[in-house]
Amino acid sequence: MEAQRERREVERAVRVRAVELSRRLKAAGHRRRVIAAWLGASVRTLAEWDRRFAADRLAAEPRGRPVAPVAPADAAALAALLDFLGSVATLPVLRRSFPELARAEVEERLRAYRQDVLLKTGVEILALRWTWAGAVWAMDFAEPPAPVDASFRYILSVRDLGCGKALLWLPVPDKSASVVRDALRALLLELGAPLVLKHDNEGAFCADEVRELLAAHGVVPLRSPCYYPEYNGACEAGIGTLKTYAHHEAARHDRPGEWTCDDVEAARLRANELSRPRGHAGPTPDELWSEHCPVTRDERYIFRRTVQAERGRLLEQAQADKGHPLTDKNAARVERQAVAAALVACGILVVRRRRISPPFKSRFWARITP
Repeated sequence: MEAQRERREVERAVRVRAVELSRRLKAAGHRRRVIAAWLGASVRTLAEWDRRFAADRLAAEPRGRPVAPVAPADAAALAALLDFLGSVATLPVLRRSFPELARAEVEERLRAYRQDVLLKTGVEILALRWTWAGAVWAMDFAEPPAPVDASFRYILSVRDLGCGKALLWLPVPDKSASVVRDALRALLLELGAPLVLKHDNEGAFCADEVRELLAAHGVVPLRSPCYYPEYNGACEAGIGTLKTYAHHEAARHDRPGEWTCDDVEAARLRANELSRPRGHAGPTPDELWSEHCPVTRDERYIFRRTVQAERGRLLEQAQADKGHPLTDKNAARVERQAVAAALVACGILVVRRRRISPPFKSRFWARITP
């Protein structure tokens, strides 16, 4: 009955509407034969529906032979066989092993087992689309194959996520907070401040002087979870592109692996001019950036108010679930969730969710030898 309940309910709803319509038409003076022809049913069928409607309002009834209950021992044996064979078990194999069970019962249990395997082994992926150029930046450090100009051991990368433009690709001598602060200060003065700046847990990014600079410009920091570089994956992907262009620029001057500041800046300009983050037919980062509008004071105020509202709601919910004050780790998680929710609420971020399930593979295939 459970497997066909939805279909029987749909049939009942259609028949009830047909009976109600036929009664109205009959009251209007139309003959039952004409009404039945209009509804595409026979006179006898329409009369039977009318009789049953008066008796039990056409209660849905299951069709077919009633399903015989499965003995607990048979159910346990079938479950054990499914666990042994895995999700590649087929219906004919199970039917040969349990000929006394109804085919529909075995098929339903196989379907339920496979669905359970998919739910346990499936992976949910998120596709992020940043809709507002200039609203969200991401920063990270990169390491060149050798010190740039024999002096700069690292490169500070800042990328706009809305258009994919490399805003900064600056060789720096070390990963100190003062280096990051000075680079960001110059960039903020030149391009204006974004709403959010994403970064990982690098010590320089989390330093007080950097956070004070961001707060002074009204920028909300979005810190990645510990040991989870995928959270800042868009910036990592941009670094890979810039490294490729820098390598080819140095190789063009017959010194592969030995980058200069000119090579690094040329790589940034070339990536912004030639790469197409939205597909081969899409615009370049420079084209997208040329159409962007700086964040206004009202837009920044609305976003920060949204973050505060989401933060308060999530903190209240988390404290109610935990029953005690939150740890630093849980508070950081709440902050990430609040900023992400505000980005979605303001239309800056669009998230598409998709669940990927691995294909069914037999553990016995690996034992087959030619």
